[in-house]
Amino acid sequence: MTQNFVSILNAPAGTSDISTSGGVITATGLSPYRANLVNSCTLQRSTPETLQVWTAAMTAGVANTISFSIEQVVNQMRSLRTFSFEQTTSTTAANLLSAVNGFFGATATDGGAYVTASWGSVKYKAVISSTLLTLTISQVSGEAFPTVANASNTTVASSMSLTLATQANVDATAINFKVTAGHGLATGALVSVGTLTGQTAANNKVCRVVVTSSTNFTLQDTTTGTAYNASGTGSAVGTVTVIATPAFGTAAFVNADAARNNSTQTATVTANNYSLVTIESGTNGGELPNLSTRTAPIHWWISEDGLSSGTLGTALINYIAANYLA
Repeated sequence: MTQNFVSILNAPAGTSDISTSGGVITATGLSPYRANLVNSCTLQRSTPETLQVWTAAMTAGVANTISFSIEQVVNQMRSLRTFSFEQTTSTTAANLLSAVNGFFGATATDGGAYVTASWGSVKYKAVISSTLLTLTISQVSGEAFPTVANASNTTVASSMSLTLATQANVDATAINFKVTAGHGLATGALVSVGTLTGQTAANNKVCRVVVTSSTNFTLQDTTTGTAYNASGTGSAVGTVTVIATPAFGTAAFVNADAARNNSTQTATVTANNYSLVTIESGTNGGELPNLSTRTAPIHWWISEDGLSSGTLGTALINYIAANYLA
């Protein structure tokens, strides 16, 4: 007898998001979700992609060795690369930029846009100010996060920390968090809250963001979807840290996955509105559909719009649920 079960990853905003009746899965508020079958069905919520960014500051004209390493895991393969440059008192910031470009195998210019390295899934840009070279490193959209570490004579910092600004609140309503320079977040992003003063309801929790403006946002409990409410009218003071999340479901992720599965399918919508149905052969009872006589797992990327209008997406999910989750 085949054992069937449903796993829910990345807790949805509310427990009512997921229900099963008559072998049919009803999933609301999951944008996107994935049904991944090996005698099971896994539903996964994805938060909007937030690019992880590091800055590395290097000072030229000092007799020392400047170095840092970048580690990244792409397609389950670990890559570790180390930048090391021995400079003298006559080294200029332009010399450093030339060495950095050689390391990344690309050509960034002072103050220019991001360029992509010739290896891994890393992009970078550089700004020169006198003898200081500030290097900003990030991942390519839809790809794994690079970790920057092992720095010598190089200051490496993450710019994912947001400093909260003064913002009045209304007692017993959702706390209004403000970042004067703009938070750059999207609704659904995750943040880690430290020990704030003024408003403490969300202290030391991981919360889901609800954007209310380019500078303001509120926070929700990731399990219940309940807002963290203010106690009094004071401002929340302190910092919150953006948690880097996978880009599952974004157009970039869809395109990368399709390419790796020898598919020419591409996504043109940039919002998180794609779901993945992975159909694989059953291992202990019955065979799941094997489309186009393929023996390898089949990835079907479908639009969330299709799911909501009862077309291909819903038909696939309902068929799978009725046959394998009853």
